Amino acid sequence: MPKQTRKYKTAAQLADQLDISERDNQEKLYRLLNEEGHYWDATTQAWQRLTEDADPPTELIRVRVWAESSKVGGAAYQLRVAMEDIGYQFMEQSESYPCRPPKQLESRIYLTFK
Repeated sequence: MPKQTRKYKTAAQLADQLDISERDNQEKLYRLLNEEGHYWDATTQAWQRLTEDADPPTELIRVRVWAESSKVGGAAYQLRVAMEDIGYQFMEQSESYPCRPPKQLESRIYLTFK
C-alpha cells in the first residue's frame, strides 16, 4: 500500500478524474499522470496541468558524481576519462560541493559533456 502523502492522495483524486486505474504503485501512477500532461508542483503542493510546450532537449550530458569527499575528485576524473574514451567531448567540471548534514562527509562534482 502506498504512503498516504498529500502528493499521493491528490494523485489518486486526479487519476479518478482521468480514468486511470493504477493505484498500487506510486511511481507508476505519477508517471501515468506525467504522460497525461500533469506534474507535481512541490511549491504549491498540487498537481498542475502543463500549459506550455516543452523546450527542445539539450545536446549536453550532465552528470553528478556523488561520493565520499576524499574520493569524489578521483571518481569524477575516472568518469571523465571513461566518457572521453567512448567519444564524448568534455566541456566543464564544477568545483567539489560538500553535502549538507547528515551527508557532510560526502561531496558532489558536476561534469558536462557533449
